[in-house]
Amino acid sequence: MGKRKISRRLRKLETKEAKEKAKVKSYKKKPKKGKPRKRKIEKKKPIWERVTKYFKNVWLELKKVSWPSRSSLISYTLTTLTTILIFVLFIGICDFLFTQLIIFLQKIKP
Repeated sequence: MGKRKISRRLRKLETKEAKEKAKVKSYKKKPKKGKPRKRKIEKKKPIWERVTKYFKNVWLELKKVSWPSRSSLISYTLTTLTTILIFVLFIGICDFLFTQLIIFLQKIKP
């Protein structure tokens, strides 16, 4: 098929689709003419009201939290402090050894 035949067929299809859409549109209800509705513009509340509302919501959320018991809290704290102490000792020992290695290498190479 040549370009002309294809373009003619496309035009026919487009016109058929346009006619069908026009029929569908005619069945739809037409909007009433008149004044357009005005949107209600909400004013922002004062800053203090918003801040107090925020903190009230925070307090309500904190009430929903399941807090650990005292014994488990002490256990978690001791575990954390022990882990930190181990890492501090490890990093301190590595730092000391690397410093001594650098000093030793500087003495060898004058």
